[in-house]
Amino acid sequence: MDKTGQFDLWDILVKESPAEDVKINGAVNVHSSPISNYEVALSYGELTLIIAVLRDYVKGLDKLLEENTLPIDSIEYEAYYRKKFMQIADRISKQIDYDYDEQCKKCLKKMGKANSSDIGEDALVLALR
Repeated sequence: MDKTGQFDLWDILVKESPAEDVKINGAVNVHSSPISNYEVALSYGELTLIIAVLRDYVKGLDKLLEENTLPIDSIEYEAYYRKKFMQIADRISKQIDYDYDEQCKKCLKKMGKANSSDIGEDALVLALR
């Protein structure tokens, strides 16, 4: 899929998402002195983007693992990083009631319909017959 198609997919993913910010309370930095308590606000679309980035990153690393070209230790990746990234994505998904896999299926289906609506080519083929 070309880069344009990827941007189209993102536009479809966030098209109907609410624009309001979702507040994240209690993000604590225990390394600062004094301990800091933050309130973070992200839109629903931004949270779905974070989920997509994490899930797609894992897919990419899984592909590198299959090809034996993973730039980090494979045991470390599988035991820690992959697990952590998926836990974060799944945790956010659960909290905002978002199913990434289902959304991807819907978007790809919509993109397939949009890409197959070139009636100009069909008319040209019929005219040449």
